[in-house]
Amino acid sequence: KHIFESVPVANWRLSGYNLEPVGSGPYRFESSLVQRNGFISEFVLKANADYAKGKPLIESIIVKFFKNEDELFLAFDGAQIDGFMMTDARNISRVRRGHQAYRLPTSLYYAVFFNQSAHPALRDKNVRFALGAAIPKDELVSGVLGGNGVAIDGPLERFIKNATTTPFIGEEEALFAQSAGEIFEKSGWKIGEDGIRAKNNVRLEFRLAVPQYSSLIDVARFIEEKWKLVGAKVNVEILSPSDINKELIRARNYEMILFGNSLWSPDLFSFWHSSERFYPGLNLALYENKSADKLIESIRKNFNEESRNSDLASLDSLIKQGMPAVFLYSPNYVYVASTNFGGLGDELLVTASDRLNSVKDWYVRTALNLKKND
Repeated sequence: KHIFESVPVANWRLSGYNLEPVGSGPYRFESSLVQRNGFISEFVLKANADYAKGKPLIESIIVKFFKNEDELFLAFDGAQIDGFMMTDARNISRVRRGHQAYRLPTSLYYAVFFNQSAHPALRDKNVRFALGAAIPKDELVSGVLGGNGVAIDGPLERFIKNATTTPFIGEEEALFAQSAGEIFEKSGWKIGEDGIRAKNNVRLEFRLAVPQYSSLIDVARFIEEKWKLVGAKVNVEILSPSDINKELIRARNYEMILFGNSLWSPDLFSFWHSSERFYPGLNLALYENKSADKLIESIRKNFNEESRNSDLASLDSLIKQGMPAVFLYSPNYVYVASTNFGGLGDELLVTASDRLNSVKDWYVRTALNLKKND
């Protein structure tokens, strides 16, 4: 308080005090290098000998900042830095220096969310299941993503312990086991002369909105190709992230949208509770299910690990039963490091900064310690 009470709130980000933080973590601020134009090029951190969990193994960490990816790769290849995060893991082939790549699980997942009120065909559960069955997710992950992720069928799979998937049941289980073509044919969606399926004068032609990121555009093109093979036409609409939010999400003005949900915890309230169907809520599928609402609300208050895990599995399964979205994949966080680096850990990351949770145990050198037997 004695430092910041005299600094106007608008100036906090520019204040020198803000650039020299004080904390009780494993490292303390030592110095920074700020260019005349205000660009911060590096931060120097020193190990905190008084850290509650013990002094870190690495004495000093220098955090360097780069204006673009080209500069970043040159710095690593030139041994100026020892590790960095890949913004697009498919570019790892650009790294020339010997390295190791840590692929850490994240709580982020991507899906194609259906707005069932925007297109009559999407109200047919058979259509939604067929569209899901037409996407080979393992091929998507191995090919388009370069293996940097895992295929998923529901929103909570990385949070449910001792279970990678939760099963479909009844009618949905039968649908999920069929191919897209079988589902379409049995439910009356026939291919026309133009190669597009139709039923009662409703054609399977959709608009798919996608944010303007190269990796997501590639995923959208993959989906476009696979759906075309089963008689569904997709018009991919690429917009900037800000336009996606202002023009589409705000007014729910889309038929389908390829988007990601980043979970801070297994709390699905913001993304799947019926009260969040309209802006500023983030329920992009406009999903409404009273049983799901009760489970979401209960999970928020349940601190018993065993029963909470059971409720998470039930909620994940319940959402999947209605196929409000085609759940695609959860990407990995890829951290490239020098060959002598270790200690990063393999825990689920909620945010990119969570990789630093284990920073006290990071190391860059090892030694053989010979002990005399008693």
